[in-house]
Amino acid sequence: MTAIIYRKVRCSYLSLGQSLMPGGHVNNFLISVFCRKLFDDCHPSVSKKHYFFSYIGENILKYHNKDQFKLIQNTFKGASLAKKIDACELLFFPICHCKHWFLFVVDLQNCQFVFMDSLFLKKSRYQVVVSEMLVGNFKHLWKEIVDSEYSFDNFRIVYPAMPRQGNGNDCGVFVMKCMEIWTPRVVLHDYFSRVNIPNIRIQYTNQLFFSSKNTADKSLVTHLLREGKFHRVRTGVTSESDVSQ
Repeated sequence: MTAIIYRKVRCSYLSLGQSLMPGGHVNNFLISVFCRKLFDDCHPSVSKKHYFFSYIGENILKYHNKDQFKLIQNTFKGASLAKKIDACELLFFPICHCKHWFLFVVDLQNCQFVFMDSLFLKKSRYQVVVSEMLVGNFKHLWKEIVDSEYSFDNFRIVYPAMPRQGNGNDCGVFVMKCMEIWTPRVVLHDYFSRVNIPNIRIQYTNQLFFSSKNTADKSLVTHLLREGKFHRVRTGVTSESDVSQ
């Protein structure tokens, strides 16, 4: 059953529940509706930001054939209908690689390739490999699709200080929070830590599901809320002792 519909982007109750339950691993369906929500909350013509579905960043990371080129080309052209991507300040690419989420941001205004990873550090083998592949492939695709004369000579790779996850499954929630709040002037440690993740999971569940822009039938949940049948579940997810374990 469909829990969330933001225009043509959908997420089932199963995906929503498994992604945002305590200790759940976020899946790509939830990331897609989250990207759409961020788009709808503040249009790119105002925010000067674009949020791309996870399969776009993943195809940039693994780019090697014409089908992928066409997919990325069509996506960039489609995004430019809202606001030309080369006129934006920030381009967000949430990526799940080897069952781990991290965030790749192209900061066009400040000439930065930004990587936010709540598990792997800059010098880890994981980040050394993905940063080299992403930056190289993105430069090539940008020149082929967007602007052949664009120069990346002044760009640098940046890893902002960020909170660290306390288990193997919170990475997707960290990525969502970074997508929501990060700008070059934001110090992420000032906004949240891993202790806050259980509550952030609840907040995102409520925000996504009960949003006025969610056109899915909510009667299943609203009926249970009226009956008071969610009380036991909600009291079980806010315990900090569970987080420390």
